[in-house]
Amino acid sequence: MIGPALILLGAFSPAWAGETAPPTVLYRGDNPGMAATRVHAAGNLEASGLEASALNPISLSDAMEGRPPVLLGSGEVSICAGAPSNMSALRGAVERAESGVSYMEVEQAAGHLRMGKNALTCSTEPVHPDAAARLFYLEGVVLFALGNETAARVSFQQALTFQPGMSWDDYIAPDALPLFEAVGSQQQGLAPIPLRIAPQPAEGALWINGQPVSGENLSLPPGHHLVQVVGTEAITIRLRLDPTTGEETPILVVPGSATGAQLGWAQKADQRGDLDLLLKAAFHPGEIIYITVAGRVWQTTVDKEGWQELEVPTRIALGNSIDPRQITSQTFLWGGTGVAVLSGFVAGFNYLQMNDALRVGESTDSFESYESGRLAYEGSVQRMQAAAIVAAGGVLLGGTGYFLKPQASGLAVGGRF
Repeated sequence: MIGPALILLGAFSPAWAGETAPPTVLYRGDNPGMAATRVHAAGNLEASGLEASALNPISLSDAMEGRPPVLLGSGEVSICAGAPSNMSALRGAVERAESGVSYMEVEQAAGHLRMGKNALTCSTEPVHPDAAARLFYLEGVVLFALGNETAARVSFQQALTFQPGMSWDDYIAPDALPLFEAVGSQQQGLAPIPLRIAPQPAEGALWINGQPVSGENLSLPPGHHLVQVVGTEAITIRLRLDPTTGEETPILVVPGSATGAQLGWAQKADQRGDLDLLLKAAFHPGEIIYITVAGRVWQTTVDKEGWQELEVPTRIALGNSIDPRQITSQTFLWGGTGVAVLSGFVAGFNYLQMNDALRVGESTDSFESYESGRLAYEGSVQRMQAAAIVAAGGVLLGGTGYFLKPQASGLAVGGRF
């Protein structure tokens, strides 16, 4: 069984110790290099002698993968300690245990039941309540036959949790029937305990004791339960809830069910509590965590209250796209090029008009036509000269933009300053 203290004091990533180990960076929506650059600048980590290239940003789902569940409350949790299994293995173990009980080979039956419980705990499929109920029912019969009434009581309790209203099987000797009925009566009088699952599973993803349930307003009777968060594969957790007199609702934190979406909780103060729970379940108390989402950066310390949003320098808030020098360079380059090209067209058009006016003046015998052609010629020359001057200015402006173009710097990770 894995209690909260054991989980929280187990093997974790080391806390950041100055220059010897970089802090953890969780990111969403960026490439890792840009996330590292942003956090390095916002956290002023260069002052601590830490290079941006030393940071190793990871997604929330990768950070939570393989982390065991944590129960914040009275009780215990346990998870699979062996190879993944399925319903076929569970049903097979139950059938073999049935045969052992039928022939009163209780020792052999006990061995099959242990294999069945392992298959139950390691199941990557939603567990069917009928198979689980039969498993624990047979275990209660076997344990009672072996003289362990206390353990038999727990097994019967679990059988009735999976299948409330379960009746005694008349094909099995009724030696343990009084105990079975006593447990059933006791179950009916138990006050349910509120329970919260964090992060709250998606609709239809939470299964408890072999039944799909809603994660909202959840309550369970004290005792043993099977909790599964079903995705591509099911995360299976054996849970024991103990009666409590406190007013705080127990919380079952399931890090393995986290996705990148939960990292967005950093943006809203009222949702950071659940993100704190995930960080507490996965990292060492006192460890510094940086989170970057949607171009923003936050810093928090595991198991301590308080979040601080860090200011991201303007020039890298959105990468190179807002580098002032880059903007100036692009404006001058493309603006000057556009002016030069347009002015060149204007100058060329007026050059053609100038030649037309010259031909008219040379070929006419009329004074009025000559005078009109002369005026048109002089106007075209003036406009052509003005357009040529503007075009030259455009070329100069574009050239200035080209030489202002910033050069790549080795200081940036996944981009350039």
